[in-house]
Amino acid sequence: MHVPRAAFYVWRARARATLTPADFEAVDRLYRATFTTVTADPPGDADTAARVLTGLLEPVTGPGECVTVVRAMQAAMFVNGLYLNLVTSKALAAVRSHEHRRLDTREIRSLRAYAEPWVGVATLLHDAGMEYGSNMSRLCIKHITPDGTLTGKGRDAWDLPDEAAPFLRAQRHLRLLEGAAPDDPFLPRPSRDVADAVRWTRSDLNLTGVAAEPDRHPTGKDPVVPTSIPANGTALAAALRARGMSEREASRAAGLSVSAFRQVIIGNGIHPSTPFQNVHAIVTAAGISWSELLDHDPDHATPEHPATHLPDEARVSVLARVLTTARRSVPIEHLCIVLGYTTEQLEADLAALEPRFAPLGFTIVYGNNNAVALSRGTDPDGDHALNELARLHDADRSMSRSAASVLYRTYAGTLTERRATRQDRIDMAALANRGALAEGAGLALSADTTYSLMLDKDDTTTT
Repeated sequence: MHVPRAAFYVWRARARATLTPADFEAVDRLYRATFTTVTADPPGDADTAARVLTGLLEPVTGPGECVTVVRAMQAAMFVNGLYLNLVTSKALAAVRSHEHRRLDTREIRSLRAYAEPWVGVATLLHDAGMEYGSNMSRLCIKHITPDGTLTGKGRDAWDLPDEAAPFLRAQRHLRLLEGAAPDDPFLPRPSRDVADAVRWTRSDLNLTGVAAEPDRHPTGKDPVVPTSIPANGTALAAALRARGMSEREASRAAGLSVSAFRQVIIGNGIHPSTPFQNVHAIVTAAGISWSELLDHDPDHATPEHPATHLPDEARVSVLARVLTTARRSVPIEHLCIVLGYTTEQLEADLAALEPRFAPLGFTIVYGNNNAVALSRGTDPDGDHALNELARLHDADRSMSRSAASVLYRTYAGTLTERRATRQDRIDMAALANRGALAEGAGLALSADTTYSLMLDKDDTTTT
């Protein structure tokens, strides 16, 4: 189910406005349950909030449920005087890839494949629920014992398995050999490196929660590592069939997992981390040449028919797609060269496209620079819609702390216009533009914010 991505202080109202009654009833039931749970025992700090949110997301299986839980928790914490600023996309990525399933013993041991201990440490700390900005970056060497366990509050707050101790112990020893002091960072890596390490280990080792591959490998310095090496999976599959080999037999002969070998066939690509000897084993097992395996790049395949040899109607379709996707006017002579036109033929096709574009409100215009483009022209309704979309987009950005303070004091009734500072008035105007405060009504919550935050005064009932 698609749910709004609006800010927490208007989210419930947006859901009511955009969902069918049946869908909203299901969403609101989860929203109310989460709101009530968090309000009963609101977290008092960021670490506790992270653990509570992790627990609430444990049974969640879809992005819609994830957003509902997150927004309800933000609203519940806010009415208790706590502003939870959360990047929703990270929570959505966790739900999509099911990152809440913890690594098992075998998967943890597989992290020893990396020579640098910080890679395994970052993955294990992330698996325990730590975020780099709020948790990992604050870890110092003194927070790790010589045995490889967390000290004090860290041991109680984060559930690290016993198998994680060798990784933490190795990273601590390495930092001490580098001359680091007890108060120095335990993971002296940029946040981008840590995030990349987590994604790459999951991709390299086929761990749970495989996310999108990063642009670079955490153990390499080249920022342009390809996500896969093009391979001709069709030719490989045909060769295996000719030899009567199953995928399992071929993967065993190549020294790869079945899923990694299947990716070569289905995904037409070999992961860059695949050792050379394994690729050589693929070629040997299938009985094909290197060129038959690697001479394949579907992203740069040659079209079956160049544009200059397309039928007339197909060429008009290509022209239409070029005009609708071009960000600027296109020189007429360039279109003639690429599509194999004469200017007379181009003008005829443009004339044929004009009545097709007209119902959509587009007209074809010719500039003084001998170029052609699509124009939306004067369209008050379209301009108004675009302005409203831009306003809603801007309103969904995170609030500043001062704006959150103004909104809470308005909610609590402790802010008056008479005592408002200059910054308060700036934030009041911004909150009114966001739809959080009622416009022209002084210090008053908007109807949407009241509905989203003040559930105890809401007469809506759900079954």
